[in-house]
Amino acid sequence: MSKTPSIVIPLSESEAFREIALLKRFEDRPDIVLEVKKHPMPVAQFAIELLMRGGILSATEGGEDSSGRARMRHETPEEVVNRALQIADLTFKGLEERGWLHITSGLVDTMDICDVARKLEESK
Repeated sequence: MSKTPSIVIPLSESEAFREIALLKRFEDRPDIVLEVKKHPMPVAQFAIELLMRGGILSATEGGEDSSGRARMRHETPEEVVNRALQIADLTFKGLEERGWLHITSGLVDTMDICDVARKLEESK
């Protein structure tokens, strides 16, 4: 396994992102990499999916048309978001109770495994 030496140059950083230039050996142009530091957890991603799929069309009782007839009213943005968050929260609690969530090994464990594999490859 060959390693290509690289130079990492920090360009900018915020609470959510880090921008770096990656200069690889034997290449003229640097790669600009945007490292995202904030990631939605699975329950948050599920809430986002709920909002994307049905949030804009969400309605509830209590509305009326210009003639005073009963109609469904669009939920407010706050109601739509709270509904998606509640559904996501209940969904993940149910998944946890049923043991349907898989816990993966952490990054440190994975890096240790990769180091062992790299050393084995280099010793060949």
